[in-house]
Amino acid sequence: MKGYKGMPNNMICRGVQYEVGKTYRVCGNIEVCRNGLHFCQDLRSVFEYYPNDKENSFFEVEAIGTTKTVGNKSATSELTIVRRLTDIEVNRCYYGDGYGDGDGYGYGDGDGCGNGNGDGYGDGDGDGCGNGNGYGDGYGDGYGDGYGDGYGDGDVKNINKIAIFKD
Repeated sequence: MKGYKGMPNNMICRGVQYEVGKTYRVCGNIEVCRNGLHFCQDLRSVFEYYPNDKENSFFEVEAIGTTKTVGNKSATSELTIVRRLTDIEVNRCYYGDGYGDGDGYGYGDGDGCGNGNGDGYGDGDGDGCGNGNGYGDGYGDGYGDGYGDGYGDGDVKNINKIAIFKD
């Protein structure tokens, strides 16, 4: 069963040091929140347990052992860490299906403002807002709203949050 797991960037969760590509096992009766290797079947559910911030990473996992589910959380006796999800994959899920790249209009650090290109997040109709590097009469880089190519499917109508771009 495919699923998703969040954990701190050091990949230590509930006393277990995880590594991508390895399989982990526990013994005993599997019981959610008591015994087992925990994950969620839906990535959006993982955000209830681990915030989408610079302190956490998110992984695709495969449960290959005995698995039990309560609510949105599952526990299994055998779990493989398949891969680390990219920041773009995580942000698209967190901010909605409309998250995508966009062309932004940037505001310079100095007196002027100009146009720029950058990353953006769009609504479900494909319209987006972007962060861009400003150029023109001003000095330095600027950031602002713009228009972009959202990768939306209509699920998200408006996005009013600022995207978290991880380093």
